[in-house]
Amino acid sequence: MILVVAAAYVRSTPVRESRAALQRAVPGRAGQFLGTGVALVFRFLPLLKRDLLATREAVRARGGDALPVRARMRLVAVGGLNRAFERADRLGTALNARCLAWNPTLPRLAFGPADYPAALFGGGLLAAALVTL
Repeated sequence: MILVVAAAYVRSTPVRESRAALQRAVPGRAGQFLGTGVALVFRFLPLLKRDLLATREAVRARGGDALPVRARMRLVAVGGLNRAFERADRLGTALNARCLAWNPTLPRLAFGPADYPAALFGGGLLAAALVTL
């Protein structure tokens, strides 16, 4: 259930607004650090997933289906880690080039059309949890 609610939140809320909500909830430098971390993770994880899938497809295309499972896992893990480190290096260079701002101007927080169904679903889950107690 938590994953469903998290997936609905991620789909309905832009990264910039998630960062703004976290920075407003946690004051000071800690909030800025957490907000930046959340923004980077939301942008970085889908790319890492895509890299792992591409690595797995590359191993399969080169006849990796004939290898034992451990060998395939090792090839995919090593290839995925190499791609992740390359992507992280490029991300670091891009952040330096763009002068990463720790305290950017944050957008106003407001409910959008996609947020209402997610809030209703979350409220329903809360009510169901309270009823079972």
